[in-house]
Amino acid sequence: MNKNNLEDSSRLRLQWYSYEDRMFFTAGIGFYNGSYGDYSLKLNMGRGKLYLRPVSFEDGQTRFRVEEVKQENGRVTKEVVGFGLMDETTKGKIHIKIGGYSDLLILG
Repeated sequence: MNKNNLEDSSRLRLQWYSYEDRMFFTAGIGFYNGSYGDYSLKLNMGRGKLYLRPVSFEDGQTRFRVEEVKQENGRVTKEVVGFGLMDETTKGKIHIKIGGYSDLLILG
């Protein structure tokens, strides 16, 4: 997301929920990009750029995929690294699972 798009985006809090500790921990921030209908996620850890993109809406449930974008040897690569879900049980928040992390990432 470039600087000009930041004015058009909503800033949302990201939190990890630890099932083991039953606690929430700060994870970073997310920005909604109305032009593309997706989210740019900035986590407090060493990952490439993460994007949360809607892939389907069915029976009141929105499903998302998480893509990590990296630059390697001058080439941009995208990899699907997780998924997200929003429905009435998540109360307007998006619950995200990213491969390699046992905790639940919550946007909103």
